[in-house]
Amino acid sequence: MPPFDPPLLPDEVDHALPGRYRAIQVLKSGGQGAVFRVEAGVDHPEPPGTPLALKIYAADQLEERTDREIDTLSHLHVDTLVEFVGTGRVTVRGLPCVWLETTFIEGEPLSSILQRGPLPVPQIARIASDIGVVLDRLWERRIVHRDVKPDNIMLRADGRAILIDLGIARYVEMDSLTTAGKTWGTVGYFSPEQFRAVRALTCKSDVFALGVVVQECLLGRHPTARRQPQLVGGGPATAPLAPSLPADFCALVDRMVHRDPVRRPAPSEVVAGMRPFVL
Repeated sequence: MPPFDPPLLPDEVDHALPGRYRAIQVLKSGGQGAVFRVEAGVDHPEPPGTPLALKIYAADQLEERTDREIDTLSHLHVDTLVEFVGTGRVTVRGLPCVWLETTFIEGEPLSSILQRGPLPVPQIARIASDIGVVLDRLWERRIVHRDVKPDNIMLRADGRAILIDLGIARYVEMDSLTTAGKTWGTVGYFSPEQFRAVRALTCKSDVFALGVVVQECLLGRHPTARRQPQLVGGGPATAPLAPSLPADFCALVDRMVHRDPVRRPAPSEVVAGMRPFVL
């Protein structure tokens, strides 16, 4: 059952936060709550009409998890990571809920773009480099995103890729909030160690997921049709996925999807390795 059942409606948001927003549109309702595209209203600190993304966490969400996401976004400033705007608390359906505002990325999810077919190597390299920068900065704070996938990557009109949604990130230097033996993420993008519910994850797990995304971009579809068991031994070889791929590009992606995290490049190496292929 979704956390807001029935789904939270724009009229309810307007009633809970009167005057703060206008033009409220539902984007999605997921495991943590509901996400809306809104515009700043007359009672908002931002100029009226400023587009924002509003996330309202359901009242049953673990408060420490929501606090971690909000704290990270409010202190981490990266060009290719969605940017924090504001946060607060509100009563929704008689229950206390936390809300989070971020910049609204004017663009399209990578998942929608891939429905139209494969992407060229220079564009893929730009995406991988942009996301690699974020993963590197997150790992400086010992944070593992845990859900790198096309749905969580927005492409702006200028071609830059923006990573969104830190809702299930793992904060390595803090107590785990996940039950032992379980894991969070999306089937088809789990690294082998994440799939085994290993607690001591590192940035190399996110690098694996990014490597799968790169292979998906080459094919225009997921390389294993999201069959996670086929990724237990690592991702498929890259060269056969598309014609005439540069050998150095294939070697880098093959390392990204290696079954052994020690053999995978660090995010900064991904950024450096992709640079020659970006137009």
